[in-house]
Amino acid sequence: MAGKLGPFHPLPARTLRPVARNKPRRKQPFPHLLGSKWTSVQPVLGWRHFQVTARQQGEGGLVFAELRAVCDPQVRLWVNAATLKNRDLWQPGWTPLEDGIPCGRQDPLLDRAGG
Repeated sequence: MAGKLGPFHPLPARTLRPVARNKPRRKQPFPHLLGSKWTSVQPVLGWRHFQVTARQQGEGGLVFAELRAVCDPQVRLWVNAATLKNRDLWQPGWTPLEDGIPCGRQDPLLDRAGG
């Protein structure tokens, strides 16, 4: 016999406690990597502004990021995400190009390669 509340009735509030987890959660390395924007200090494959379009967890805790050039989505490269912390190579965000270093179609290496 179910009583006046029927077979389904809410549990008392004191029984609604969070369930303890068996394993503590480890912090994910580079949690905000996907979609982040980066500027290379020197042109990479002719471009300086990139956006992270994919991330891949490697062996030994390594994390890799796929970067795509903003002005040419066909230009893609995979880098170890830890190298993005090196400010001698990468700057966070899309910073203005004021150093006079050519990039894109103005790069003489791309013109010789037929790019």
